[in-house]
Amino acid sequence: MQRIDKAIADFAPSQPVITLPSETSVAQASDLMVEQHASCVLVEDNNKLSGIFTERDFLEKVAFPGIAPEEISLQEVMTPSPETLGPGDCITYAINKMAVGGFRNIPIVDIDERPSSILAIRDVVDHLRYVFEDTVEDNLSNPYAAEWIDLGGG
Repeated sequence: MQRIDKAIADFAPSQPVITLPSETSVAQASDLMVEQHASCVLVEDNNKLSGIFTERDFLEKVAFPGIAPEEISLQEVMTPSPETLGPGDCITYAINKMAVGGFRNIPIVDIDERPSSILAIRDVVDHLRYVFEDTVEDNLSNPYAAEWIDLGGG
């Protein structure tokens, strides 16, 4: 049975981790994101995470204002000092952080704040799907499950 409180280290990331220095142009970062099928890049300076640049950042801070991606660096449009998680944090903590902050991607960093992976919302949804599938299967195989009906309401 899948557990909802699984550690993030037990997840296989669904997208590649792309790290770039902050002086990289948005055009270069965007080309790499398209090439690698990634929804974000992590910005790393001095071997530490300094920011995240997402598809949403591109749309809101570059495309919509009409800025040429070749003429602007990641440092100018990234989200600086993003929220992060550690590999030992559990998925329930990640779900809370994503919901409260409105994040679709959260960088996973090691103890030295170096990025190691990205937890994407699709990873969380896939895990929850397995948790609920296992729960339903367990209830179907339990002869006493029919006696317990959840009517909702707390």
